[in-house]
Amino acid sequence: MVQILHPITTLLCGLLAAAGTSVSAETEYRLPITVLPSHYTIRLVPYFEDRNFTFDGEVEITVNATTDASDITLHYDDMYIIGSPTVVSLAGFQELEVVNTTYDNVTDFFKMELSETLRRGQEYLIRIKYVGILIDGEVGFYRTSYNTSSNEKRWMAVTQFEATHARKAFPCFDEPALKARFQVNIARTQDYHSISNMPRESTSEPE
Repeated sequence: MVQILHPITTLLCGLLAAAGTSVSAETEYRLPITVLPSHYTIRLVPYFEDRNFTFDGEVEITVNATTDASDITLHYDDMYIIGSPTVVSLAGFQELEVVNTTYDNVTDFFKMELSETLRRGQEYLIRIKYVGILIDGEVGFYRTSYNTSSNEKRWMAVTQFEATHARKAFPCFDEPALKARFQVNIARTQDYHSISNMPRESTSEPE
């Protein structure tokens, strides 16, 4: 596979659940802000018919603690988290053990409880590995197709993050106020192409 690195300037994410969702009036959809994201590094490996339209993903999020806290909450939707996330202090490169995780499928909140306290003003790196679905729809990281002039079907993987669908492509802080810079690494075979709204930074062969 060839890895294509696309730097993209800002992450514009959504805010509330889709209209028409039946929830309690007391349901809180705003994230509890214990950290602020500054940068995302995202790695995506899409599979089409050979792997039932799934994708492997990994995200690294650099965050800054806004307060002393022992948990971090972010969004994800329609994916499976592999193993336990890791949180590392960038001040001393010390790992903070994630002792428990919970997920709310109404708010899409993914809460990570930590063994130690985040310290206000310090930077941390969150790393999460996961498997997602290339859904048959125009949201998140999804699949679509077209037919060539010889009537051969060709598959594509496409992104649509507005207004609440970045969380379907990678775990993130999916609110408009929580913008950050991010870069995307896409793995593909030689017979596929990668197109982005920003210039390609580099191409490399897999190790």
